[in-house]
Amino acid sequence: MHNTVQPLLRIDDLAHLSGVPSRTIRFYNTEGLLPVPIMQGRVAYYNQEHLLVLNLIKEFKEQIQRTAKFAPGSY
Repeated sequence: MHNTVQPLLRIDDLAHLSGVPSRTIRFYNTEGLLPVPIMQGRVAYYNQEHLLVLNLIKEFKEQIQRTAKFAPGSY
């Protein structure tokens, strides 16, 4: 079994890697769409799991937008 340590990311680093603005990441946290960040003192840290969930949310949003183009009544 491999014992790998995942790097911890601050919100600005996560935003940069994911392409999702920090404000949106905070919103997703508030809405419970992301796992709870790892708190060290007053600083929130994120890992690869958070990045994966953000990428899934982005994919779902893109699929919805593509599907909406073909929905009845859309122009």
